[in-house]
Amino acid sequence: MDVDKFKLINDELGHDMGDVALREVAEIIRQSFSSGHNFISRYGGDEFVVVIPQVDDPRMIDGFMKSLNSNLEHFNGTGDFPKKLSISCGVAFYPKDGINTPEDLLKAADAQMYEEKSRHHQLMGYKR
Repeated sequence: MDVDKFKLINDELGHDMGDVALREVAEIIRQSFSSGHNFISRYGGDEFVVVIPQVDDPRMIDGFMKSLNSNLEHFNGTGDFPKKLSISCGVAFYPKDGINTPEDLLKAADAQMYEEKSRHHQLMGYKR
């Protein structure tokens, strides 16, 4: 997961507010993925990783993503932060389609996340 337009938050509101945004996003992710034995971590910068063990049905991810979107919308509706926060996500499954190592898993999820981010920017009228 990656916080959309995080650089703009830092540039326009300052790094202290960027830190606030990261803490808020971390809490939203924690609330959204707290069931089960999921592993949640800040991976670096504005990136987060959630590892969900033993996904028997890929549709299980849909429930988590609905929860994430709902929690994000709720937070944005409170007006507690001066900008609307959004997150781009990528999903990958292990073992599947040449994903044999943790590094492969992260690369596959990262590639899908950047595809989503690109689609999101195109829908919003941004050019790459």
